[in-house]
Amino acid sequence: MGCCCADKTEPEEEEEDLTGPLEDRSCTDILFLIFFAAFLIGMIVLFGIGVQRGNPYRVISGTDVAGNICGKKNDKISGIKESGQDLEDYKYLHFDISRTALMLGGDTLSAFVPNSSIFDALNLDQSTMNNRELCLTEAYTEKKTITTVASATTTIASATTIVASADLHEDDGGVLKLSDTKFETFEDSSLYNTDDMKGIILSSKMLKNESKVVVLLEEDGKIRVWRTSKASSSDSATELLSKDSLDTITDGGGFCRYCVMECPTNSKPFLSRCVTDAITTQASGILSSTGADEFAEQIAGDFQNCALELFYMALVALGLSLVMTLLFRFLAGVIVYVIIAVVVIACLAGTITLWIVYYLKKTNYDAYSDTADSTGEQDLGQSLAGEDLEEKAKTERDQFLVGAIIATVVLVLVLLVLLIMRKRIKLVVALFKEAGKAVHAMPLLVLLPLLTFISIAIITFFWMYGSLWIFTAGDPITANGTGYVTYEPDAFLSWMRWYHIFGFLWLTQFCVACQHLVIAGSVAGWYFSKDKGSVGVGTVLSAFYRLVRYHLGTAAFGSFIIALIQLVRIILKYLESKVDDWEKKGCSGPMVVLLKGCLKCAQCLLWCFEKCMKYINVNAYIETAIYGYNFCRAAMKAFQILTSNALRVAAINSVGSFVLFLGKITVVIGTFFISMKIMDAKTGGDDGVYVNYPWVIIFVSTLFSYISAHCFISVYGMSIDTIFLCFCEDSSRNDGINKPYFMSKGLMEFVENSKKALEAAERRKMKQSESNQMLVQEKRPVSASSMEMMPSVE
Repeated sequence: MGCCCADKTEPEEEEEDLTGPLEDRSCTDILFLIFFAAFLIGMIVLFGIGVQRGNPYRVISGTDVAGNICGKKNDKISGIKESGQDLEDYKYLHFDISRTALMLGGDTLSAFVPNSSIFDALNLDQSTMNNRELCLTEAYTEKKTITTVASATTTIASATTIVASADLHEDDGGVLKLSDTKFETFEDSSLYNTDDMKGIILSSKMLKNESKVVVLLEEDGKIRVWRTSKASSSDSATELLSKDSLDTITDGGGFCRYCVMECPTNSKPFLSRCVTDAITTQASGILSSTGADEFAEQIAGDFQNCALELFYMALVALGLSLVMTLLFRFLAGVIVYVIIAVVVIACLAGTITLWIVYYLKKTNYDAYSDTADSTGEQDLGQSLAGEDLEEKAKTERDQFLVGAIIATVVLVLVLLVLLIMRKRIKLVVALFKEAGKAVHAMPLLVLLPLLTFISIAIITFFWMYGSLWIFTAGDPITANGTGYVTYEPDAFLSWMRWYHIFGFLWLTQFCVACQHLVIAGSVAGWYFSKDKGSVGVGTVLSAFYRLVRYHLGTAAFGSFIIALIQLVRIILKYLESKVDDWEKKGCSGPMVVLLKGCLKCAQCLLWCFEKCMKYINVNAYIETAIYGYNFCRAAMKAFQILTSNALRVAAINSVGSFVLFLGKITVVIGTFFISMKIMDAKTGGDDGVYVNYPWVIIFVSTLFSYISAHCFISVYGMSIDTIFLCFCEDSSRNDGINKPYFMSKGLMEFVENSKKALEAAERRKMKQSESNQMLVQEKRPVSASSMEMMPSVE
């Protein structure tokens, strides 16, 4: 990053001998480069803290209730005797619904009937064991024994239900499963709402008034607590609590979970977890009915069969992208003027149509008025449905009159804008042609967006890998009541997550800034070159060298501003989600509505501010690439140029941006239809190959075509912006007569003294041609006959 060249000075604005991107320049924004380097060091230190205190396998493989990671050899946690297990053979995390239900049933009864001394309990005796110990009982032992959980005969209201011994037995993968077959389902015909009150009795408590609190485990794993009461005429049951234990299986909150060698028969492995059939049955039914369960396998086969066709589609996308850049260069004028003609014709047709409809509506209303005046009857304007047809006709007439007036105003404004900006639109066409020349003179520029994409992909991979360590860093804590072990980050690491997120935003924007600086330096070098035929790979490499040697600090400064705005937008989005959570919990009122409105407005303003700053940044990078200015000075200079050429900028950003957008859409649509023809040829005929999902292949090719078009056309757009600023600098520093312009003849038409400049350029061209002829004649060998005719000198 060599930036130790403080002995040089920055170029002064008064320099008049500009012949291209200045070579004699100094390092810019060194303090920000140092700050950026220090920030990266901080990210590395934060990653080290994450490695020391975190473990991504806590998320990837999951942990049991004692903090042991499945599939790993664990360290001992102080105060947790069940920790430190060697679970290399226990690779799957199992959620034990049965044990959870038993423990939850006891906890629920204790919560709803706190004074348990006056009741007869039939739940587990938890006086000497907490939930963690109950959950892990014999979970990791070689030999498991059958343990009796409960055995009783329970009378509920007027019905009698026998609850047999509830046993734990060894199942597949070493899972201790509750033997549901030894339970009888609760049914009571005397209760009027027995359709809801059914399931396996986990535990119950008798109240003094002959009512009971009952904990039932339903077939789908839901735990519901009921209270039966003695009514005057009939028995009834009131639901006290409904807890869907399956909903908490993804985060394991309050769930008895431990590691197993293999998932039991009633579970399926998914992301190192054993997901019960109670969760997957409904989804599996949907997938099986649609055939989506074989989707991945069939897609893989389709890609294997269509590999050559995909290659052809990629070539088509690249070819169309290249053809589009050629069309921009040679047919830019036609494309721009066709778009303008379509807009004018559409506005004119809409205006005429509205005036015609208004005339017809006015005629209809006048007919109603004349009829009423001639007959003197008031009910002639009434329809059978009681509508006032005259009033309705008047309303329609007025509406179309307003619409016609608005359309007329829009048409006049469009025509005035085109009239005022006709010369600027011609400048847009000329800039497209010049950008096409620059891109085709330096085809290496097209690869820069691909290099940026690869860099951002690598940054994203390492950032996500670091996030797994940082976001899982924390100290083990024991939950009150259950004794379950979880890892909770301290306050420092919680705040440092925002540091990590900002680092990702800054790094990605830094890559984009480097791309802009290289393209701007290359195109500026091409523009200010007298011999544009000599421009090529060397110009691009020189621009890259200047970036690394002098302007990494400027790239860091500009990207920091954009990343900071994006971070604030993310924070506001996070606050919006918190406000939505408050609303879901019942918080409402004018203050909540006002807060949501303020957050929405702030998001909108920040979005606009981000767009403006990105545009200013791009032009600041161009000034830096030309003169070697620091970011602030370059941004100020670019802003001055843009404001002094506001109409030209408006034409470029409106017409030019729309043409570039149409170019991308054209490439995507063309690739889509050609891909369809390729797939039809692949699958058609007697010897055609069967493809399960041809639309997936077409979608992938279309997505690639968009990426390809974006790579080509984004370089094209940046080239247009660079050439425009170079054109402004060239026209302000040179006069085309005493100081010749660097611009081409096509651009000379848009300067103030265009005729004189063109005549001076033609004279210089003739003099250069004569000078070249004289040089050729001087270099010719003198013939023998001419030597004889020469007089001798004595």
